[in-house]
Amino acid sequence: MAAIIKAWTEAPWPLTMQEAFTLRDQCGWTASPGCYSSFCTPVSDGEPDGHILVNYGDQSLTSGVDVMVTTRAQLRFEERTTAITGSIYREYLSAFLSLYGRPKEEYEETGLYVDWILQNGSSVFLSPGSTFIEVYVRSPEATVDAILN
Repeated sequence: MAAIIKAWTEAPWPLTMQEAFTLRDQCGWTASPGCYSSFCTPVSDGEPDGHILVNYGDQSLTSGVDVMVTTRAQLRFEERTTAITGSIYREYLSAFLSLYGRPKEEYEETGLYVDWILQNGSSVFLSPGSTFIEVYVRSPEATVDAILN
């Protein structure tokens, strides 16, 4: 999955929605029927677990992608899944450290939230949960917007 995230961060931004859909398909993700920008990944439980973000300033462009990198376990299994999810999170963190170097770190209720602003201006956020892990990639424009707001 780290290689897939790298493909998104190294995309030729700005990325049109059509280019984003092509990249989605190249990643092996499946378009969700009836929903323009949602998709399912191989870790999906059949429900959409990712989506391509539409740029509000120009709806022909994308501002990024959000994707689950683990299946979301039901909260009733939280006690059993927290250690497993934490282990997987550390594996992703290690992979992203190798790719992007030291991140900005911030503690939230769900754990250590880290992000990287990359040389091309795009950004990657690794977000842990006790029952799932999600990665967000933002375009350079969306990264600047997030910093300013």
